[in-house]
Formats: sequence, C-alpha cells, structure tokens
Amino acid sequence: MRTATFKKRTLIAYELDESSGELVVNVLGVFHGGQDWEAAVRDE
Repeated sequence: MRTATFKKRTLIAYELDESSGELVVNVLGVFHGGQDWEAAVRDE
C-alpha cells in the first residue's frame, strides 16, 4: 500500500499490481480533512 497527498488535506491510499504483466493501480480510498484512513484501510 502506498499513499499520496493532494492539496495538503486529501490523502489517497492505493496499491500497485503488476501480476497480469500490466501496471494496475487499485485505489483503496480517498480521505479528506483528518479522516481516520488507517482504521478504514485496516478493516478491509
């Protein structure tokens, strides 16, 4: 899992998958304004 920030207040959690021979980006969630993203990703 990786994360990226957007405009300082939005966090995007994603993972990269290359198992099919192509690069696929799976977005796990988009969180804004201090949401507890760690708990949300942990539950999945």
